[in-house]
Amino acid sequence: MTDTRVIVVSVIGTGIATITVVVSFVAILASGLNDRIDDTNANLNGRVGDVNARIGDVYA
Repeated sequence: MTDTRVIVVSVIGTGIATITVVVSFVAILASGLNDRIDDTNANLNGRVGDVNARIGDVYA
């Protein structure tokens, strides 16, 4: 019985460690994606501003 308990505990511990690593990796990826999304939004907003400025020039 003792051997079985040791195996079960080690398997559970390994599973918890694996889940922790995966969750932290996903969090790192998500933060990188958020940075890219912010950059993309800034670029798009800048381009929209340029287009609006050109439209303003045309009407002027």
